[in-house]
Parts: sequence; C-alpha cells; structure tokens
Amino acid sequence: GTFPSVTTVLSSTGDKSGLDRWRKRVGEDEAKRIGTEATNRGTVMHRLLELYLAEDLTADKKDLLKIIIEKSKVDEEILQFDDKAKRVGWDLFLKFYKKEEFFPRIQETIFQERFLWFNQGEHGYAGTVDNFSLLTCGNKKIIDFKTAKKPKQEDYIMDYKLQVSAYSIAIWQRYNIKPDGGEIWIANELDDNPQKYVLTFDDIKFFFSLFKDRLMRFYEIKKNAELQGINI
Repeated sequence: GTFPSVTTVLSSTGDKSGLDRWRKRVGEDEAKRIGTEATNRGTVMHRLLELYLAEDLTADKKDLLKIIIEKSKVDEEILQFDDKAKRVGWDLFLKFYKKEEFFPRIQETIFQERFLWFNQGEHGYAGTVDNFSLLTCGNKKIIDFKTAKKPKQEDYIMDYKLQVSAYSIAIWQRYNIKPDGGEIWIANELDDNPQKYVLTFDDIKFFFSLFKDRLMRFYEIKKNAELQGINI
C-alpha cells in the first residue's frame, strides 16, 4: 500500500484542541477562508523561493530578483492565485531576500520539491522536501520554508522539527547522503524579521525518535479505524 505523508502522520496524531477551539470561535466558514488564504500565500512564497534557489546563486542578487520577477509573470503555479495571495506571497519572499542570513548562505541547491519515502518493514512514510542545499560553510542541510501570521514561539514548532527530521532520515536512506542538519525558515506577516531555527544532526536523531513514536501511533489509529470499517 501507499505510505502516509509526514504531514498526515503529524496532523492525525497531534494535539488539535487549540485549533478546534479557534474553529468554534470563528465559525467553520471563516476558519476555512482563513485556512485557504494561508495555504495560497504559502504556496506563492514557496514557488518564488523555488524559482530563486534554482538559479545560479553566485550571480548578483539584484539580477536574480529581476529574473524571478519575469519568471513569476508566466509561472502557471503562481498565476492560478488571486492578487492578494500573490501580493502577500511576494511580500513574504522578499523578507527572506532582504536579509543576509538566508540566501547568501546557500552555495547551491542539491534538489528541491523532491518526493521522498522511508520504510522499515511494513511501516513507512513519504513526503516532499522543500529544499536540500549545500551551504557556504560546507554543510548539507534540509531547509523547510514556513509562513505565519505572526512570529512563532519555539514551543509551537515541534511538528516542524519532527517533519525536518523525518525528511533528513529519508534522504539518508534514499540517497545515502547524511544531512548535516536542518533549518526551519519562517516568514511572518507582522514584521520584517523571518525566523530561523537550526537543527544539528544530533537534534535530528532526537526528533526522529519522537517522530517514530508518532508514526507508530498513526498506524495504531489506522488499524483501529480499519477494524471499525473506517478508512483513514
């Protein structure tokens, strides 16, 4: 059978109480609208990052931006969205672009938007990693891009860390390249300072053991549901 995605595993086994309370408060329709807006702006930002990081990163920053602006005008993935999603997506992208501690540290992209999977016996998972790059310091790292309404406290990004660790171990298994670590980049709509959370390989090992617990829980939930004739 097909393996569950990392995001499915995490969303099925996570604590949803806060989200449920928020949904009740704003109502189902409003929650859906906000969710769609967030997804759309995130997709536009991701696509712009992908276009940018696919270029020769030794080129002049301003020239690269000009190339991306032209490419974005004919990019079908971006064109499907409304003006608001495009505007906010661009805004979030530029927050990374303007800061020295993001793009200039990437020497070259090894691969992007790569489908990965990991298996151990009949238990496994799959997912698409945003970016795997060689940094100027010589490290190879997974970089995961996120968007937010406002800056995120570290307590709230546990699932992001689990996601990065799951992708790291999958790259190791699939390509026999051991990532040196991972980074989570978060651009938010409130201020111009994107956040960067850095994981070492030791962190990845630690968070992967936590992810495996969640994976086992996912398979238990799935098995129990199937016994009751429900497919998840």
